[in-house]
Amino acid sequence: MRSLSALFPFSIRSLIRRLRHGEEGSVLMEVALTLPLLFIIFGGCFEISRYALLEMKVSRAATTMADIVAQNNTSVTTSQINGFIQAIPHIGAPFEMDDANTQVIITAVKANQYKISKVCWQVSVMGDLGGTSTVGTHNHTAMLPDDIELGNGDTAIIAEVFYDYHPTLFSGFVDARTLYNVAVYRPRLATLEILMPSGTTCS
Repeated sequence: MRSLSALFPFSIRSLIRRLRHGEEGSVLMEVALTLPLLFIIFGGCFEISRYALLEMKVSRAATTMADIVAQNNTSVTTSQINGFIQAIPHIGAPFEMDDANTQVIITAVKANQYKISKVCWQVSVMGDLGGTSTVGTHNHTAMLPDDIELGNGDTAIIAEVFYDYHPTLFSGFVDARTLYNVAVYRPRLATLEILMPSGTTCS
């Protein structure tokens, strides 16, 4: 008895060939539908990790600036602060943190007998992102973070860092924003009166 393939050689072979091509087409279709989803997932993971790392860099920059000023044992001058901020690009690496996207505000405060803190002096360095201190302005009552309370005569150095964040992959879908962090340190090697710029008083 002759086999079916012998009886219908062309029809069976062509049918098998069509089925094979159909499978290849479905695989290509699945790949085409999956690739955009994979791009969104991996791109989102990249952007989230980049954002989180930048938040850490901004926090580290604020901590470092407050700590350096608080450790100073002489009057703080503009040239000294300009020297201190040279550390920020190294802290921000591998990201760029410079005058184009970073603003640093350093504030010194002192509390009176009623535990009301006053801004004794303040300086803004690096870029001008339009950021204003959440602590307050010179000679006005200081607004300290909720977990910070100063007693009579207590002093503090506060560093605020603003960073102009722009997404890398989803700039059309994710809005740019300003990252912000604040750090508070107490002077350790000198009193606030010594740290204050020449000619500045704080009562």
